[in-house]
Amino acid sequence: MCNLARPRTKLEIRESFAHKTEQSLMYARRVGSTYGSSNFLGICGIVMGSPAVNGGDRISFFSYGSGAIGEFYSGFLCPEARGVVEGMEIDARLDARREVSVKEYETIETLREQAIEQCNFVPDFSLPAGWYDEHYKGKKRLVLRQVKDFYRTYEWS
Repeated sequence: MCNLARPRTKLEIRESFAHKTEQSLMYARRVGSTYGSSNFLGICGIVMGSPAVNGGDRISFFSYGSGAIGEFYSGFLCPEARGVVEGMEIDARLDARREVSVKEYETIETLREQAIEQCNFVPDFSLPAGWYDEHYKGKKRLVLRQVKDFYRTYEWS
């Protein structure tokens, strides 16, 4: 594709790719896979990592699934984007994460596996110990309250 306009070396193609994608991967490197929200996390990375990108600039997106479908599209960054993304305090929130032990991870993963796809479920906010109270309680964050007959109900913490 890169050679359609003019022949390019592999180095030129790598440099062009890095220039166009590096900042969009800024948060993905810290978070890991986010599946459907990867483009949104990428936009946040572009906004926070590229001071030259401004409201009104066109940015491109590429999305693909595990099947044989992919989409490439573009959009314009809204003028409020930088302020909105800065207000999310993504870096500070990622820095506030804590490492969990293998035992904690396995306990949480076992509970998740037991709960997933159940028609009725109420989350246990006591695990990991103190985490809900410290990071969610009273902070007006949307949390899953319950699943009843596969219908999810959320509420503000």
